Amino acid sequence: MSRYCLDTVAYSYFKRCVSRIAALRDEADWIWIPVIVLGELFAGFEHGVHRERNIRELEAFLSFPMVEVLQVTGRPRKCLAGSWPIFAAEDVPCP
Repeated sequence: MSRYCLDTVAYSYFKRCVSRIAALRDEADWIWIPVIVLGELFAGFEHGVHRERNIRELEAFLSFPMVEVLQVTGRPRKCLAGSWPIFAAEDVPCP
């Protein structure tokens, strides 16, 4: 069973390396995105030149059945406290 918790950097990295998004989606049982990360992403989209496209792509990603938005209370808070981004730009080369 594979579970991933994405932070803002990890989501941005996946968007730059589209094949990694597909691979993660195909292998993951769950992909969690904390509500705080959504706030950071939407704030960035508001100041970017591709606002509408970025929002559409994020909404499409959130619609995958294994993707869940985490509220930061109780059990999810404990999960987040021990989580690290699953990829760091310096560790995983873009194809």
